[in-house]
Parts: sequence; C-alpha cells; structure tokens
Amino acid sequence: MIKTINIQEFLYSDIYENGLEDRIKENYKKLKKYYEEQDKIKNQQEQIIKEEE
Repeated sequence: MIKTINIQEFLYSDIYENGLEDRIKENYKKLKKYYEEQDKIKNQQEQIIKEEE
C-alpha cells in the first residue's frame, strides 16, 4: 500500500533532517485545513445559486 501526503509551499530551506517529519505533518495539516475552508466556501456559493434558481 502506497501512502501519499500532499504539501504546498514547503521551503527548500525547511528540508533538513532534524524535525523534518514534524514540519511535513504541520504543512499537511495547514493544506488540509485550507482545502476544507475552500470546500465550505464552494458549497455555500452553490447553495446560493440553487436558491436563486
């Protein structure tokens, strides 16, 4: 089984061994939260469009 983690805006200067796993996990959590917020906005906009129809 292959497991993947998506990260974004991870600085090259942050790629060093000491604490790397923690920095990756934190970046992943931030990206996941960002996408959840964007999904919420999209759902609200779709609901408004449906109500206007």
